[in-house]
Amino acid sequence: MKKKLALGVLGLVILLALGLSRIKVERAVCTSQFGQCPSAVGEQVAEYTGTSYFSVKGDLANWLSQNPRIELFRIRFNLPGVLVVEVNERKPEVAADFGENRYFIFDKNGVNLGEVDQTELPTVSVYELPENSRFSFAMLLSRAIIKYYGASNLRLDKDGLYAVINGVETAFPAEGDIDVLLGSLEVSLSQLNEVREDSTISLPAGKNYKVDLRYRHPTISQI
Repeated sequence: MKKKLALGVLGLVILLALGLSRIKVERAVCTSQFGQCPSAVGEQVAEYTGTSYFSVKGDLANWLSQNPRIELFRIRFNLPGVLVVEVNERKPEVAADFGENRYFIFDKNGVNLGEVDQTELPTVSVYELPENSRFSFAMLLSRAIIKYYGASNLRLDKDGLYAVINGVETAFPAEGDIDVLLGSLEVSLSQLNEVREDSTISLPAGKNYKVDLRYRHPTISQI
C-alpha cells in the first residue's frame, strides 16, 4: 500500500513538472521594496518572456543569487502565464572615490555593489589602496562615522582612514573593532572639550587639534 502511494505521489510530481515545463511565460513582473526593480534586473527578468517556467526558475535564481545588489529574492508563477519576481535590494550608503569619475558603492554591511560613474552618496577619497580586508573595514567604518558624526573630508590610504569630525582632524586604523574605535573617539573628543574649556590637559585652549586612534593609546596633538 505504501509503495503504491509513493509511486502515485512520484507520478503526480512528474506530471506536474511536465506540465510546468510546457507553460510559457507570457508576461514578467519584477518589483522591489522601492517599487520597480533596478533597470538591469528588470531587463534580465523580461528576457525570459516566451520561455518555459520550469527552465526559467533555475536560471533566474542563479543569476539573482550572483547579483551583489540583490540581498533576497522570491520567484513565483501566477496563472495564466505571469512570472513574478520580488527582490530586496541592498541600499548603497557610501562610495569610494578613485578619481576620474570612478566610484565603488557600498551598503551598510560593507558589501561592494559595483562601480558607477557618478554618485550623490558621501564619498571617501582613496589615495592609496590598502589590502582588501582593510579596505572593506575602512568602508564600514566610514559609513559609521558619517552616520553618527556627519564626518566630512574622508580620505583613505594604506596607513589609515582620515576624517574631520566636529572640526577635529581624526585618524583611524583600517582594521580593528568599530565599536571600540568609536568609544575611543568619544573619550578623545570629551578630553578636547575639556581642553577648550581650559582644563588641566597640557595643551593650550583655542587651537586646532588632531586625534590619532591608530596607536594602542589614542593621542591628541596640536596642528
